[in-house]
Amino acid sequence: MAAKQVIIKGDPISKEAIANEAITPGDLVEFLGGSAATASRLRKHATAGGNQNWMFALEQDYIGGGLTKTYASGDQVFYVVGRHGD
Repeated sequence: MAAKQVIIKGDPISKEAIANEAITPGDLVEFLGGSAATASRLRKHATAGGNQNWMFALEQDYIGGGLTKTYASGDQVFYVVGRHGD
């Protein structure tokens, strides 16, 4: 059976932000940075081996979207910040 959710166990911190590009649930995400207009937007983490918080996009279960329902650029992305053990 295929997984239907990103979080399996733990109690990560839930947050939301605007997508700067298409983001799929389960993607490791980071803030875009730059100007004040784009600093709070999310993008896929793009640096191999880079230092990154455990921030993962969640599925859109509130509208029935599973793990394959992608957030479009400009969408409100629900994501979690994981902690050790999550």
